[in-house]
This record gives sequence, C-alpha cells and structure tokens, in this order.
Amino acid sequence: RLPPSATFLSALVIFLREGLEAILVLAAIFALLIKGERRDALPYVHAGWIAALALGGITWLVASYVVAMSGPTREVTEGVTALVAAAILLYVGFWMHEKAYADRWRTFLHAQLQEALSARTMWALALVSFLAIYREAFETVLFYQALWVQVAPDYAPVLGGLISAAVALAILGWLIFRGSLRLPLGLFFGVTSL
Repeated sequence: RLPPSATFLSALVIFLREGLEAILVLAAIFALLIKGERRDALPYVHAGWIAALALGGITWLVASYVVAMSGPTREVTEGVTALVAAAILLYVGFWMHEKAYADRWRTFLHAQLQEALSARTMWALALVSFLAIYREAFETVLFYQALWVQVAPDYAPVLGGLISAAVALAILGWLIFRGSLRLPLGLFFGVTSL
C-alpha cells in the first residue's frame, strides 16, 4: 500500500502530465488554425476534444466496473491493466521522444491539420482533436485506476492530487491559451518521455 504522500504526488503528477500534454496539443491546433485564418474549423476541434473527455468519463466508469470484480478475475484485470498502461506509456514515450523538438512537433501537427483542411473535411479536425485528447484521457484512466486500487479504501490523497492538478491545469491552460506562457516543448517532451 502506498503512503498518503506518495499517493498524492502520484495522482498530482499523472493528471498534471497528461492534462498538460492535452492542453499543449489543443493550443498548437488552435494556434495553427487561427494563424491560417481558419476559425471556421474551431467548432469541429471543440467537438473532438469534448467527445474525447466524455468518452474518457465512460472509460473510467467501465474500468471501475471491471476492477470492482472480486477474486482472481480482479487480480487478472489489474495485471492486464498494468501491462496495458506500461505498454502505452512506453509507446507514448518513444512517440514523444521522436517529436521532442518543437519544430518537428509543430511540423507534425501542421501536416496533420493541412491534410485535414485540404481535404475540406472539417470532421477530420474533430477526429485529430478527439484522438489526441482521448489518448491522454485513456492513459489517465489506466494510471488512476491502478492507483485507486492500490490505495483503497483511503481515496482522499488521490482526490487531493487530482483536484490540485486540476487547479494547476486550469491556471496553466489559461496562461497558455492567452499566449502569455511559452513552454519549452523540446524540454517538456524530453523530460516526460524520460
């Protein structure tokens, strides 16, 4: 069983890391669309990330039901969930390392957006937004579910870390979207990959 301080810190770091990645992806998409004078595409991007968060909530409910089982089934489910989470983390780590340099990251997003816009399919933008945000939501659900099971029945440190991270993300998100905070993307993705 994790001590409360480690639980709080784990919950804080998980949500802060995944949430900040999602915010950075959305900020980059918004910036490219606004700079390219394609504000007409913004509602589709909003639809994508909102749907991703809704599906993330549903994923949490399904994961809670699956882990609520008892006995050997629960142990197998926890083990499989931990392995899936580790595989996703490894994949995302390599993926982010490949995109670690800000120019390559911007080029990647720009290519995805140009492809979607050139096809005149605004729903492709919704899909790009959805996939980018749902990937973060899915990882968050996996990591939190594993943490939730480890600390039962004392969930206060998990909730404290979650709420603290949400407040920090609200402030960081506001600063990033207002354009007054420029994060060194290469350093950020390099550190989180590690």
